[in-house]
Amino acid sequence: MTIIRDGHAIDNALKPKNLKRIILMKKTSSSILQIAIGIAIAMTGQLFAQDVLPEVKVLETPFADSLSVADPIKRDRPAGWENWKSTPEQILFYDKTFGRNDTFSIGIENAKSACWMISVTATPGATYRFSGYVKTDSNGKGTVSFSVRPVIINKDTKNADKLGYQQVSSDKVVQPGDWEYIEAIYQAPLSGEYAEGKLNELNLICQVRNRPGKVWFDDLKLELIEIAGPFVANFKDGNKSVAEWKIYAPSMIEGIYKLAHASDGYGDAGALAVEYVSGKTGYATIPKDPILRRNLDGTNYWTLVVRARSAGDAKPGLGIEQLNEAGKVIETVTGDKYPAKDARWHEIKLPFILNDAAVAVRPLLANNNQGQAIFDNVYLRRANPGETAALLKGIKPIVWMTLFPADFFAYI
Repeated sequence: MTIIRDGHAIDNALKPKNLKRIILMKKTSSSILQIAIGIAIAMTGQLFAQDVLPEVKVLETPFADSLSVADPIKRDRPAGWENWKSTPEQILFYDKTFGRNDTFSIGIENAKSACWMISVTATPGATYRFSGYVKTDSNGKGTVSFSVRPVIINKDTKNADKLGYQQVSSDKVVQPGDWEYIEAIYQAPLSGEYAEGKLNELNLICQVRNRPGKVWFDDLKLELIEIAGPFVANFKDGNKSVAEWKIYAPSMIEGIYKLAHASDGYGDAGALAVEYVSGKTGYATIPKDPILRRNLDGTNYWTLVVRARSAGDAKPGLGIEQLNEAGKVIETVTGDKYPAKDARWHEIKLPFILNDAAVAVRPLLANNNQGQAIFDNVYLRRANPGETAALLKGIKPIVWMTLFPADFFAYI
């Protein structure tokens, strides 16, 4: 196993000749960057990255609703849309006089918990982005969210069941002003199957919780996308995928783990398994090449996204290690708890803030028990509005695994 120790560079990518541009970039003050961003906003009205994230490639748009066509039977809503509210006094409205680029929108007034929803057909293995714009006329601390929820045909009851635990959401606290962009990204399993049954459709949900006044939704669309960077690992290439990662744990733990390629991935025909062999537990895998900070441009707020499941008694864990110019781990961020003995795929997200001294980061995929922890569809994306707000407030994820800092073992 490989461990970071004094005097050892971690990878060619972090040798001095490749650090010059990174270090120069780091010397640029944040205030200058803020001024530059302010000028960009003043000239263009908004940051371009807010609308089209460079790490996402749009393949097609199966759903783009202008909301201008009313339902032929229920005239109080656009065609195909349904709504729900937790209590009667909340108002869900179809506005034909106001919108972002036209005079049509949908909205919710004085919400405790209420939503608009439309259903679309799902394609196995596809990655979707549900996005749109929101606007409010009042201040408040409640959230507005966009969600994608899979609906399956239950293999036992044959009923259509909504899989809430597989739902992906993006939350935002909006304030009066211009229209604000929100998006949520969901990937369907390649097999088209969840443990409970076959994937049938997707619910696209616009929800408001605990907000006074009105909230409008407009320019809603669902896109078929491809995650293109700055870091993506889908493990489709068998032995090549395994060769790009390495087991990561100190030898004094006296355990043996190995990496294996699994053919039954989540969104494709490949996954990476961290498999217990013998001895003590607590091993992980990391990519052999770290992700350089210069490739994480535009923001310091990022989210590591992973699909994971367990075989046997495995306890999958997730972390981000941040490295300085010398290749030393200066910060390790870990995430929420993950259940053991769960053979179902779960999406796990780990938001983090780039450390000012970090020149590179690397994801850490751990198995803290016996059995196999199986990972797929590992990627970095910009933190969404809800994740960014939590990071700014200092809300840290609950630690779900114990990581041994490499620097600690350098002194043993």
